[in-house]
Amino acid sequence: MGRSSGRPFAFAGAPRDSAIMTPCDDVTISTAGCEEGKCRIRLPGGAEVGPVWGQVLENAFTLPDGRLLLILTDDCPFEEGIRIFLFRPDGQIDDMIQGGVIYTPGLYFLKSVRPDGIDFTFFSDRVVHHLTIDPPRWRWRLGLPTGWTYGGPQLRRYLFLTESEVAGDENDNQG
Repeated sequence: MGRSSGRPFAFAGAPRDSAIMTPCDDVTISTAGCEEGKCRIRLPGGAEVGPVWGQVLENAFTLPDGRLLLILTDDCPFEEGIRIFLFRPDGQIDDMIQGGVIYTPGLYFLKSVRPDGIDFTFFSDRVVHHLTIDPPRWRWRLGLPTGWTYGGPQLRRYLFLTESEVAGDENDNQG
């Protein structure tokens, strides 16, 4: 794991003294006994989840209410997929967003942690994805950027994803 800095981050919606989203190093994954492309996840406190799609734990964060935000990738350089899970402490999935486009590589990079979520790049370093963790509400399944879908049949969603392009240097394409 280890792509987090180890310092706490503010989290909107919680009382000021407990509004911290912290990196979590107590999450482990194992691919043993799972079909190809899947893993089992052991959460802090011992709850085991899975098998779920994904083979590399990129980041894990503990939210003030005890839930966990986990980012998993597939470990396939030419057709990478990413899954972002929001777990309850007992291992139940509150929400999940997945991204992937056939024959499209991806490289996960955490850009920043905001008070209400994270910013990261995946398909391209020119597009920043903004993941926001909100109180649950109904969301359109088609309301996500191209290549992203919600996992599962839930109607109330906690996770919301938008994206923005990074302004480029006009000399980028000149040799």
